[in-house]
Amino acid sequence: MRYSIKRILQLIPILFAITFLSYAMMRLAGSDVVEQKMLNTGQVVSEAQLQAAKAELGLDKPFLVQYFVWLGNLLQGDMGISYVSGKDVFETFISKLPATLFLTVTSILLTIIISIPLGIISAVYKNKIWDYLIRFVSFVGNSMPNFLSLWY
Repeated sequence: MRYSIKRILQLIPILFAITFLSYAMMRLAGSDVVEQKMLNTGQVVSEAQLQAAKAELGLDKPFLVQYFVWLGNLLQGDMGISYVSGKDVFETFISKLPATLFLTVTSILLTIIISIPLGIISAVYKNKIWDYLIRFVSFVGNSMPNFLSLWY
C-alpha cells in the first residue's frame, strides 16, 4: 500500500511536466489560432478585432499565466471550448471515448492472439527457418513507420 501511494505521488510531477511541455510545444508551434480562425472566414480583419478575440480567449496574457489558468480549469474538470469546432472539449472527448476504447481493446486482443502463437512457434523451432522468418517479419513490422503500414 505504501509503495502504491509513493508511486502515485511520484507520478504527480511527471504529469505536471508532461502537461507543461505539451502546452509549451503547442505555443512554440508558431501558428496563431486566432489569426488562423479569422483568416479562414475569408473576411478582412482589423488588428483591433484580432486583439479583442485574443483577449476574449485569454491569449493576450503571458505564457505562464495562460498555462496555470488552463491547468486550474482542467483540474476543475473544465477543458474549455474548442477553437476549431466551438464545441465543449470534454463533451467531444467523451463522445469519441467508446470508439477509442474499442480500437484499443481490439488492438490488444489481436496482438495477444497473434504474438503468443508466433512466440511459441519461434521457441519450438529455435534457430530454424520459421524462427528466422518470424523474427525478420517482426523486426520489419516494428521498424516500419506508421504511414507506410499496409493496414490503413
